[in-house]
Amino acid sequence: MNAERLQAALEHDLGQDCVAYTSLLRFGEALHACLLERDSPRVEATNRAITGLLEQVAGRAQRRNRILGAFSLSASERGMQKLIASCEMPMRKRLEASWSELGRLVRACQQQNERNGKLLAMQQDILNHLLDQGSQSTIYAPQYY
Repeated sequence: MNAERLQAALEHDLGQDCVAYTSLLRFGEALHACLLERDSPRVEATNRAITGLLEQVAGRAQRRNRILGAFSLSASERGMQKLIASCEMPMRKRLEASWSELGRLVRACQQQNERNGKLLAMQQDILNHLLDQGSQSTIYAPQYY
């Protein structure tokens, strides 16, 4: 495959990743609401949707790594920057914009994921506390002094 076709494939994949991460961010926000409501069926459905999107994103990341390899570049941020810099100006600007937007979306998804993780941890702590109290027989037992 020639360089222009590889760059076009990269541009397409970056665009698809931006769409996917926008959806992931929305799903992460929806998951937060489901967790607050303790709506297990919706949590499971949302997690299935997230998993499907993550599988698609992973496939495009592998393809991106192969494209970088085709240009003898490392599969890293530095390799991506070198590839973008090697492109002709119209393509370079589009790739820079897409790569920057993808980075922003990934960071937003990471923050949402951390927020959801903290909520889950808090709910787990509350549940553990309630279960621990329930196992103590002295809570409602008479006090002998």
